[in-house]
Amino acid sequence: MQRKKATVMFTIDPKKSRHYQSVSWYLDDKQIGTGSTVAYNCDTSGVFSVVAKGESTPDYLGNTKQLESAPQQITVIGTEPIVSLLNVEDSIQMLLGSTLDIYSAVQNDNQIKSIQWIYTGPESGTLGSKLTQATFSPSKTGEYIITQTVTDIYNEAGTASARILVIDPEVRITNIDAGKNFPLDSTHAISYSATNAKEIQFFFVDGKELLSDRLIFLETLVLVIIQSLQEQFTRLLIKQEIRFFIQKIPNLSSSSSAI
Repeated sequence: MQRKKATVMFTIDPKKSRHYQSVSWYLDDKQIGTGSTVAYNCDTSGVFSVVAKGESTPDYLGNTKQLESAPQQITVIGTEPIVSLLNVEDSIQMLLGSTLDIYSAVQNDNQIKSIQWIYTGPESGTLGSKLTQATFSPSKTGEYIITQTVTDIYNEAGTASARILVIDPEVRITNIDAGKNFPLDSTHAISYSATNAKEIQFFFVDGKELLSDRLIFLETLVLVIIQSLQEQFTRLLIKQEIRFFIQKIPNLSSSSSAI
């Protein structure tokens, strides 16, 4: 076997060849050189037949004979497959419950024997054997590695991998219960949980955005909306709404009157 782009020397065997005056070399009927020795650059992978053809030296009558060697078979092996994942970077996020189609490009010199897509992480499994596409639909959150392996008939293999973080976004206010009462003119800090949030915003009932996470209670009815902006193939908005009441607490004073 020969490697693609290697140079192979073909030589006439002097112990088994005689009475010839010229030699031409052929690779599958294509002439590749002349002379007792020829160098050939293997630029294409595959299986080829090499033959030396010549003409004998003339006899005393000037007659010649066409000569041809027994064919010799050579196998030229190309480089291993080159695999690239097209629509996923080295590391991306996706939402639990969604489906991701992964596309790839494969360059191969040799005939392909097998194609395998696998994933490992909180779950492990296979994603089929299509050459340039696989579909990933995880059922658990966590970090996964997606790998495509392409193997040719000479067991040369090429691989490409990507890291996918599967998330289940959540956003909630943790220190204000729905329907809770607060005194008017008081100030209350908001505590919240926002898993995998990229951006947090707070709003009053009229849609006016808060500039901080502190509430100054000046209204009698407040609706607070907390929004978590996720950056994924599209911008996903997760939100929680809470209604609670602000009450005017009366000032109590005592007075006495003479009886």
